[in-house]
Amino acid sequence: MSFFKKLQEETSLPSFSAEISWDEFFQGYKKWAEKMTTSHSGQNLGHIKVLQVRDIEDTDGVTTQILNVHHQMLSVFIRTGYAPERWKKCISCAIEKDPGTPKILRLQIIHIYENNLNLMTKLLWGKSLSNMLKNTKLLVTTNMAIDHKNHALMW
Repeated sequence: MSFFKKLQEETSLPSFSAEISWDEFFQGYKKWAEKMTTSHSGQNLGHIKVLQVRDIEDTDGVTTQILNVHHQMLSVFIRTGYAPERWKKCISCAIEKDPGTPKILRLQIIHIYENNLNLMTKLLWGKSLSNMLKNTKLLVTTNMAIDHKNHALMW
């Protein structure tokens, strides 16, 4: 079969769930180091981390309710495709790989997004979608690398 005929064939893709469970949401923030810079709008990662610590001692359920509101907002953004204004901005930093030698090819570029956008991207794209692509062998091998646990990673 010719290459172009093969491209025209219909293929069925497995379904992909774009949902973030409560446990994924909670654990995603819990594993995140608080010292990481995560926001330009003032909604710091520390706000969520404090709520998680307080959640253990939450006798009246208020802390859990606040965390649940954050989870529900993220779920609504995913379901509706709505992007808050703070998601539409990012800080880009260029860090010299060789301090004192500012060569354009030796700069590390870091983009700082909002913490909930970063969490959503990590959980949906970095984990769920890449696993689905790997399991269905739809991930092109030129876009893969192997991490320290022999898991396929996407570039």
